[in-house]
Amino acid sequence: MEDDIAIQELYAILLLVRRAVSSSEKKPDLIVLGTDSMVAKNWCEQGHGHNDACLDILREIDKLLEENTCRLYMTYINTTINVADLPSRKNCDSLDQQKSAQTEYILKIAEQNAKGLWWQSGDNTGADKERVGGEFNMKRE
Repeated sequence: MEDDIAIQELYAILLLVRRAVSSSEKKPDLIVLGTDSMVAKNWCEQGHGHNDACLDILREIDKLLEENTCRLYMTYINTTINVADLPSRKNCDSLDQQKSAQTEYILKIAEQNAKGLWWQSGDNTGADKERVGGEFNMKRE
C-alpha cells in the first residue's frame, strides 16, 4: 500500500515537470519542488526505483529534464505544513496563511541551496555523487 502512494506521488512529480517544461512562457532551467513524500524524493534523487512502474516514471522525468535543459531540486516539507496537502484534508475550507508562509520560506531556502549546487553537479536532479556527469543510473533497489 505504501508503495502505491509513493508511486502516485512520483507520478505527480512527473506531471509537474511535464507541465513546467511545456509552458508557453519562458521554460525554466530549475524546478524547485517541495514534497512530503520522502520515498518519491529519494527515488528521484537517487535514480533508483522499487519496480518497473517507478523506473518508467523516473526515465520520463529524466528525459523531460534533459530534453529541456532543466534541473529538478526537491526539498522535504513536513505534511503538517504542506499546503499542497490542504485540499485533501478534512475541515479545510481555506488556505492557512501561516502554513503557506512556512512552505514558501522552505521553498525559498531550497531554491538558494539548489542554485548553490548548480555548478557542483552536471546532473538533472539533486547533487548525488553517483549521478554526477548526467548518467542516470536506473536500477531496482
